[in-house]
Amino acid sequence: MKYKSVFVHAPSGTYEKEGFLGGSETKTSPHWIDATSLAEQTTIACNQLADEGYEVVTVTEITRGTNTIYTAGGAGWSVTHGVLVTAKQN
Repeated sequence: MKYKSVFVHAPSGTYEKEGFLGGSETKTSPHWIDATSLAEQTTIACNQLADEGYEVVTVTEITRGTNTIYTAGGAGWSVTHGVLVTAKQN
């Protein structure tokens, strides 16, 4: 049985930052991703694998580090770097 893996990069999310004197600008955030775009790109990757005769077995999230903020309850976060799509040949 032959397997193939494809990595799909998660693009950074954006937000609008208002200026001190008015106006706003679009900024890229290191704290979240554009989930809609990641879902669309993952679907495209899965469909391409299917067109090549593969069946998707797993879609695994890959994170790009963590940060922990030590407060009374403690909190932490990690940001999705992308997903690894693994498929086997039919």
